[in-house]
Amino acid sequence: MARSTARAPAKQRRDEILRAAELCFTERGYHGTTVDHIAERCGLSKGAIYWHFPGKRELFLALFDHYRERLVEVRRSAAATVSAPDGLRSILRHAIFGLTDVVSLVELVLEYMAHASRDEELRARFRLMYDDLTAIAVEQVERGVKDGSFRDLDPETVARVLTSFADGLLMQKIVFPDLDLPLALRDGLELILRGIEKP
Repeated sequence: MARSTARAPAKQRRDEILRAAELCFTERGYHGTTVDHIAERCGLSKGAIYWHFPGKRELFLALFDHYRERLVEVRRSAAATVSAPDGLRSILRHAIFGLTDVVSLVELVLEYMAHASRDEELRARFRLMYDDLTAIAVEQVERGVKDGSFRDLDPETVARVLTSFADGLLMQKIVFPDLDLPLALRDGLELILRGIEKP
């Protein structure tokens, strides 16, 4: 890969490192990735990586923060829709289909979830990400309850069901590679909407 320009702004350089780290982690797994792999991928020296991040673990944790930053746009897109059902559809479209490599990322997250039970900091990062995504869904469910398009259900329970449904299909995609994930997610969401919308 071509070497990065020496004068790249710090944020741009940091984003390049995070993108390279994401690609390496999804291709090789966390344990199979080294800082050397990441440096080679983004065309920087190992020292340049360490200038921005203390080590591989901190790089992985920073990826969670990077994903959380993406949720700002997910929230904005959902809020701009004409109805609460369309808001939930928008969340699904932007939060999941905006990912570059869904299956590889899910495999990586599953690998790290196994370690989260023994790593409080990692577990806390997972919680923050889930809390953010759940809060965005809660906003849309509350919107639908308020305007009368949804039945009077607990918004947080509905949001947890939605995130659990999406998680389950993402995991099934690993086991069943031929699963048409966009179709399954779309049809599944429509079934859930039928259950929460007022007749």
